[in-house]
Amino acid sequence: MKRPISLGILGWFMIVTSAISLVELPLSLRNPLAVEMLSRSLLPVWATLAVGCVSALFNIVSGIGVLKGHAWSRTLYVAVAAIGLVVSGISTPFKGLLIPGVVLLAIFSFFLYRPAATAYFHRADA
Repeated sequence: MKRPISLGILGWFMIVTSAISLVELPLSLRNPLAVEMLSRSLLPVWATLAVGCVSALFNIVSGIGVLKGHAWSRTLYVAVAAIGLVVSGISTPFKGLLIPGVVLLAIFSFFLYRPAATAYFHRADA
């Protein structure tokens, strides 16, 4: 069974955007406005950046797993995204910024768990 196009797009999207985040997050410390906004979080700036970098690494691993057809990769993505949203919801004073994350999680979950994707992941793990 061939990988559904949606999973190929999703896997590469996860890899590329997470790789960009890994580069962008540390560089954001050079921007005084970004540092000011990060300092408004309940978490220290270093902890916020660490959580972002660790999440990005997990998402890269998950994206690679999606491209290779490993069913665990979709569970990893959903778990990391959900935990990230909970941490952000608790720590950030900017609750409106969570809406895009919730929408993306819902859309990605739909594509990761739809019947064609499930058939592909079960075929690949067999």
